[in-house]
Amino acid sequence: MNLAVVTEQETDGRWIAEIPQIPGALAYGADRREAISRVEALALRILAERLEHAEMSQELEEPAWKSEIRDRIRAIDEGRMTGVAYEDVMRAAENRLVP
Repeated sequence: MNLAVVTEQETDGRWIAEIPQIPGALAYGADRREAISRVEALALRILAERLEHAEMSQELEEPAWKSEIRDRIRAIDEGRMTGVAYEDVMRAAENRLVP
């Protein structure tokens, strides 16, 4: 399964980005890049929340997965994560985290 970011420009000029495979992963930005960056960060937060509340498969209940996702989210928040690093996390997690 591939997770795609879908973008669209609103009539008021704002951009909206969504990852349809992850319910709730939708964000606005002043430009396309900002919208994509925001939805990527939100998607990781949603996946981390699922892990936190045991909404993932047993295979992902391992502390290594939880700490890796949390570390990646912290890196986004601190501005240390690039789009490439985000894509690596999503590729590693997409088959296990998305129902």
